[in-house]
Order: sequence, then structure tokens, then C-alpha cells
Amino acid sequence: MKREIKPIYLFLFFALLYVIPALLRHWLLLSNGQDLGLEVNLIYNIKHSVFEIPMLSDRGGHFFAHHFNAVLLILSRLPDFLITPYFLLMLQAIAVASAIFPLVWIGESISLRKEEKLFLTVFLFSNYYLARAILYDFHPELFFVPLSIWIIWAIHREKWGLVWVFSLIAWTLKEDIPLIIAWVAIYYVFVFRKKEKKLNFPLFLLAIFSFIIFLGEIWYMNLIASIRGNGSISGSVSLSQYLWIGRGEFLSSLFERIWYVLKYLLSFLFLPVRYLLPYPAILEMFLRANKEAYSFGLHYSYSSMGLLMVSSLYGAKTFFQRWRIKNWLLIIIALLNLTFFINKEVRILKGGSFSRAYFFHTKVKGLVDNRSPVLAQQNLVAHFAQRERVLDLGHKGWKRFLAREAKWLILDLQGNTWPMKRAEYSRFLKKISSRKMWKVLIKERNFIVYKKMSTH
Repeated sequence: MKREIKPIYLFLFFALLYVIPALLRHWLLLSNGQDLGLEVNLIYNIKHSVFEIPMLSDRGGHFFAHHFNAVLLILSRLPDFLITPYFLLMLQAIAVASAIFPLVWIGESISLRKEEKLFLTVFLFSNYYLARAILYDFHPELFFVPLSIWIIWAIHREKWGLVWVFSLIAWTLKEDIPLIIAWVAIYYVFVFRKKEKKLNFPLFLLAIFSFIIFLGEIWYMNLIASIRGNGSISGSVSLSQYLWIGRGEFLSSLFERIWYVLKYLLSFLFLPVRYLLPYPAILEMFLRANKEAYSFGLHYSYSSMGLLMVSSLYGAKTFFQRWRIKNWLLIIIALLNLTFFINKEVRILKGGSFSRAYFFHTKVKGLVDNRSPVLAQQNLVAHFAQRERVLDLGHKGWKRFLAREAKWLILDLQGNTWPMKRAEYSRFLKKISSRKMWKVLIKERNFIVYKKMSTH
């Protein structure tokens, strides 16, 4: 009798595979994600009851007028020593890896062979889009990748208590997630409409309640925007933003959008057309005006990725029933995909410098006090996020922040200068160096540390 695969071993393997490079990337100053520092700063300030600051986004407006990330209020209950970029990256990686458990169990329920389950697990969890989303930055909505799979597993097992618990957590992640959960519930009403009619009522209840939560979150965001102002965040939030977005240069970019969707779907290998579960979430991104969204870049694939993984299991079952693949070939393909994943991460980590990172952590960070407002480059800002005010050069308000609030300016000449181009960045360096109020305290290893001196 063949031994069944133990999901705990796969979970531990992928948890380490995600956690180690994520933490090393950040320590080596290779985490260029924009939101990592913002989220740490928000959680830290909520924790310390600096109410005006955490509710303000880095774009100058009220934070909940931009995204309904209520989960940050939950994370603010953590002790101070855990409100760090390292812990959030680790938590995100472990949470995503936990999706292995329900995915393997769903594979068992549809009678996939041991080798097929192993192949699919390794292939899906060494996916390029998944790695790019969780290893360089932190986004609360990425927790929906495992939660969506846990919700589907609980629906299949008729564990309604767990369905509601997982859904409740998911509702706090971002404002459009309740709408996706509502679609999942409606989808399974049609799946079970003949064989399991008794499931229709709890599924309809979940769909209706999720849609009400979605409307409530949109209403709350608009209310906050109208009362407190939303700064430079454009306009209020509308239903059309999540139900149908066809603005901008949609038609001119249509073929480009189709290419990105096909590329995204093919990365999951076995997605069959007849499994409609992930398509509304994919359609939401397809219709977005933002290129990062419709190209499924960065974290924008979070809403559909878990649903795609589940669909891939069913597509694989159909495929393997028609085409019997040798076990050794499945293992080779899975190992090749895993090798590409690891090789890519190794190449990225080789781009960092241990001695340079060590100099930053011991000399640069040690020089800056823990309270003063800091303006830093994108790859550095998360390292200074445990304070009331911190901002990076990638945001519109940085010039005003530099002139009025910032006491420290931390620059990395090798770091990401986005959105400035190198020529613009060079002009900025010349301009800041000519101002007497800014004194250079460190200029070494391509780091420049400025401190604002009193003008009195």
C-alpha cells in the first residue's frame, strides 16, 4: 500500500522556502516594496494610539478612505517587538504556505494519486506570481490566498463554523474581498444544486451577508472620505470600481490585457475553462485601469490565486484521467519548476552585499534616533517604520514632508530611486547638498545620512 503524502512536511518545506529569502531580502536591503514600511508604521502608531497618524495614508489622506484593511487593527494588538517588517514578512509567508493543508486534502477528496498531489503542490507553490507577491513586500490582502482555499475546503466538508470564521477574517483584509466570497458561495450553490440541495441555504446566507459587508465597507470608506477628507486619493470609492471598470485606455490595451491573462493562467498549467470559480476575480483585474493590476503584477493576483489553485486540482484530475503521465516525468517537471524558483531567488540575493547591509544596520540605523521623522528611499523606509512619522521618496507628499517635518534624510545611492529617474535623483542630491540646514553625518558605502540642523 502506498503511503499518503503528509502535508505537514510540504508545509514546513515551503514555509522555510518562503521565510528565509523574504527575511534575507529585507536584511540585505533588497525589499523594494512600497507598502511594507507603510503597514509597519500604521500598525505601530495604532498600537501607540497616535490616532491622527495611523488613519492617515502615506498619500496624505485618511487611510480607511483608501483601503479597508481593518486587519491592521488586529495586528496592532501584537507586542512592540513583533511589529517589525521581519515578523510581518514571516507571518505572510507562513500563512500562504498553510494553504498546502486544504489543497492536499481537496486533492485527496477527488482521488488524485500520491505523485499527482506532490507534483501539483510543488508546482503551484513554486509559482512565479506567488513568489513575487509574498517575498518582496507585505500586503494584508495576500492572506486571502490561503483563506480562500480554507473556505472552499470547509464548504466541501460542510464545516460551516470554520467557513464563517475564515470569511470573517477575510472580510477584514480589503474592501473587495467580501464580494469575491459572495461569488464563491453563489458558485457552489450551482455546483451543489442537484446533489446537495441542503447546502443551498447556508451558501445563500454566506453570499448575501458577504455582499452586505462589501456594501458596508464601501459606505464606510466613502463616509470617512467625506468627513475627514481623502487627501490626494482620487475621488470616492464606488461600486463600479469593483463590479465593472472599463475606463481609461481599455480598448487600446485590449490585446495586451488578453496576453497578460493568458500568461497568468498558463502559469497554473491545468486551469480548465469549465471551472468558472476564479474568473470573476480575474475579470476584476482585467478591467482595471492600473497596468500593475491587469498585468497581475505585484500583489494584484491575490484575489484569484487561491481560486486558481483549487481549479487547477480539478483540471489536473480531468487531464490525468485522459493522459496517464509517468510518475518520474511528473517528479522531474516539479523539480525543474522548483529549481527555477530557487535559482531566481538565489540570483536576487546575490545582488545584495553582506558588508554593505551590515554597515547600514550597525552604523546608519544606530545613528538615527527612534522618534524623529525620517524620509528615506524605498528600500530603506521599512527599517525606520517603528516611529510616528516616516515616508519614502516614492510618494507625492515627500517634498512637503522634507521641508516641514523630516529631521533625517537617509539615501542609498545603490537603491531604488522610483519614481525619480537617475538624472532627477542626481539633481535632487545636488540641491539638498547645497542647503546649509542639512548636515552630512555619513557618506560611506553609497549611503548618505543627512540631519536637519536648527536654523536658530
